[in-house]
Amino acid sequence: MADEPIKEHPEASFGTYIAVWGALIVLTVLTVVVGMLELQRLSLAVAMLIAAVKAAFVAVYFMHLRYERIRLYAGVLIITLVTFGIFIGLTFTDIALRY
Repeated sequence: MADEPIKEHPEASFGTYIAVWGALIVLTVLTVVVGMLELQRLSLAVAMLIAAVKAAFVAVYFMHLRYERIRLYAGVLIITLVTFGIFIGLTFTDIALRY
């Protein structure tokens, strides 16, 4: 058991990194364009959606999470969503009780 070799995950190619970098640049420009458009309340939602896509690209390709087990993703996602829900819930509670 101690002599088993450590399994290496496959490396992404240089072209993949360049494509992801290009996608991140395009999404950044898209965020700036959405900020210039007057979409009122919708602009924040669109900007947050673009930011989430960019964060997913960074996590999956540059942090090499593409090669991790799916249970790790599920655990991290659940913990993140619960924490986010607690923050939002406490914020709304504070606002509701303040006025």
